[in-house]
Amino acid sequence: MINQDFQHLREQHTIASPIAFVGIGLHSGRRVILRILPAKADTG
Repeated sequence: MINQDFQHLREQHTIASPIAFVGIGLHSGRRVILRILPAKADTG
């Protein structure tokens, strides 16, 4: 049986809409964009 403290990890969640972060690459020093997109149901 799964410990109750970890039961929430079995539930799936995704973000509601895309999000993007813009910054400077640590090693390249170049401008970078990180995009996170919502997942389709049952894919994560």
